[in-house]
Amino acid sequence: MKPKIFQNRLNLIIVFNVFALFLIILKLFSIQVIYSSNYKDIANDQHLRKSTLDAERGVIYSSDKFPLADIEITYLLYVQPKAVDDPDKVVQVLFETFDKNLLASSKIKDNEKKLQKLILEERYKSRITLDLFWVLIKSNILETVLNQENFLTNSFLFSCASVLSFSKASLIALLKLS
Repeated sequence: MKPKIFQNRLNLIIVFNVFALFLIILKLFSIQVIYSSNYKDIANDQHLRKSTLDAERGVIYSSDKFPLADIEITYLLYVQPKAVDDPDKVVQVLFETFDKNLLASSKIKDNEKKLQKLILEERYKSRITLDLFWVLIKSNILETVLNQENFLTNSFLFSCASVLSFSKASLIALLKLS
């Protein structure tokens, strides 16, 4: 008699386990096949997020509190020397745009100002007359200089100024002078 009761209990346990396994397989099928897109969306919402971090970068100071690296956005000015027809005109415009106010505000004598003007103009002219495709004319140009009316007027004087943006942090101003 014991083996028959034992066999009935064993059959009941086997049937219960097969039924439980069938329910688990059925639930897995519904999750993986029927509702897969819903679960993919839930997973993506938990793991993939697009957000912009507006963190401000810090200023690096030396031991005597002098700023070594700052947060200011600066620009570079390049010229195509092979496209320049009148180097003297270009030199004059570059001097008036970037260096005229600097010399006017300095406390040096008129003779020294004339000499400084000649040196600066000669420096621009030597770069513009190089046999290269692009020449760096000025670096570390602040955004306030680009926004000046004088800069825009002189740039459009050549009627072919173009500004190319390579990233949000760095912008290279290219003047194709003709």
